[in-house]
Amino acid sequence: MHLLMGDIYGLSTGAIVALALLALVEIALMVWAVLDIVQRPAVLWGQKWIWLLIVILFGIIGPIVYLAVGRVQPPVAETDVDTAPVADRATSAADLLYGPRPQQPPDDGPSRG
Repeated sequence: MHLLMGDIYGLSTGAIVALALLALVEIALMVWAVLDIVQRPAVLWGQKWIWLLIVILFGIIGPIVYLAVGRVQPPVAETDVDTAPVADRATSAADLLYGPRPQQPPDDGPSRG
């Protein structure tokens, strides 16, 4: 007695394959969204648990809504800005590339003899 899976549920084999692929996509989106929520420092509305509920309870729609709307860009970390004048930075770059300039003795002005 050989029964195909499609015969058991009254669906064609193509329909069962399509449903299986849709289920895999739903699970992949859900896992991706949950991992993103857990790892992201900030989410829209600031409550991660709300987004976890939306993602888990609303099937394929929840992760899509979260990935489209719920993600917030993380705050930009403050970086040290070089406030040296441009000429000093250019001199530093030239010294780095070509080596430091030789030191010249200070000029005391015209010599009188």
